[in-house]
Amino acid sequence: MNSETLFEVKYFDSEKNQVAELKGIDVERQLEKMKKAIEHMLEKMKKIGDYELSEFTAHAGGKLGILVFEANGFIEMKWEKLKK
Repeated sequence: MNSETLFEVKYFDSEKNQVAELKGIDVERQLEKMKKAIEHMLEKMKKIGDYELSEFTAHAGGKLGILVFEANGFIEMKWEKLKK
């Protein structure tokens, strides 16, 4: 079973005035884009002055109700001062 068949959500796109669908493969593609963007960001933020990134946590979640699909998430980072 591939990710495209794991789930499928149909919803009304009010901007296009039509029914659209969201498939597992679409979500997987967006998560891959997000992963690449975060990796790029982390490369630039490894060091800030005398501080070095010591921890990184990313959370992502989704919620499907009768009328609403909601996606949310956050990134948490922690820097520690470099020891000399």
